[in-house]
Amino acid sequence: MPPTARSVNNDLSIDLVNPSTPLFPGSVILGHAVRKTAIDAPSSVIRVRLQGRAKAKLVADNGNGNTTYRSRFNFWNESDVAETIHEGNLTIASGQDLSRPFSLTIPMDTSAKAVNAGRSEKEKQASFVKSPGIGSKEIPEQTLPGTYRVDHSSFSKKWHGYVEFWIEAELAVRSGRGKTKVTKAKLPIRINGARTRPITDFGLASRKMPGCVSSDLLVPGTDRADLSLKQKMRKVFGSSKVPGFHYKLEVTYPTVVQLGNPASVPFLLRLLPD
Repeated sequence: MPPTARSVNNDLSIDLVNPSTPLFPGSVILGHAVRKTAIDAPSSVIRVRLQGRAKAKLVADNGNGNTTYRSRFNFWNESDVAETIHEGNLTIASGQDLSRPFSLTIPMDTSAKAVNAGRSEKEKQASFVKSPGIGSKEIPEQTLPGTYRVDHSSFSKKWHGYVEFWIEAELAVRSGRGKTKVTKAKLPIRINGARTRPITDFGLASRKMPGCVSSDLLVPGTDRADLSLKQKMRKVFGSSKVPGFHYKLEVTYPTVVQLGNPASVPFLLRLLPD
C-alpha cells in the first residue's frame, strides 16, 4: 500500500512556482503543466487537479493465519479541485516545449459527500468522527488534516496508514478515429495542518504521590559515614528505627496539547515535605 509516487517525463510534467513555500488549507498552489515532446493534435485537453486521501492497513495474526483490514477514502471528489488549462489544437515543434499555468486552492475542509461515498452503515458507525446530536449517521466534514504517515508493529499486529496529497496533470489527445490517448503526470506535495492560534490554556492538572526515603545517613553529620552491620540489617528488614524522610511528589501536567505550539510543554515536579 505505497503512497502515490512522483511520475513525470517529457510527455507531461508539473513544475511549481515556489516549491519550497509551505502549504496550508486555504493556500493557493501556483504552477505549470509542461510538455517537451513534439506533437500536432487538432483536439486536446489539459486538466490539472488536486487529489487528497487517507489510507490505512492492519494485518493481525489470529493464530491460524493473517487477517487484513483496509480503509481508504478521498477527501473530495476528483473534479472538485480542478482546472482546465488548455482545450483545442495543440502543436509543439521539435525542440520546443509548452507550458501552461495553473492555480489550485487547497480546501479548508474535507467533503462529507466524498468521505461517505461507498461507506456502509457499519463503516460509518465505526468512525470515531460523529455528527453532533442525534439524527444523521453520515460522517461530517472535518478540518483538512496535514500530510502524515505512521508505521508500527507489535508481536501479532502490523499496521500503517497515511494522509497524502498530490497534483495530477492529464493530457487527453483525441485522434481522427475518435480514440483518446491519455498521458498523466503526478507530483506529491506536502500540506501542513490548518494554522491555528497558539493556545495558552493547557488545562493543567495536578496529582500528589506519597513517598519515603529511609536511611541512617539522613542523620545530620553522617552523610559520609560507613554504616555498621547493625544499621545495614535494620535497613534490610525495614525497621522503624531507621530514620525516614516522608514527602509528597506533586506532578503538574497538561491535559491539552497542541502540535506546533512554540511554548514549552508545562510539566512541573515539586517535592513537598510531609
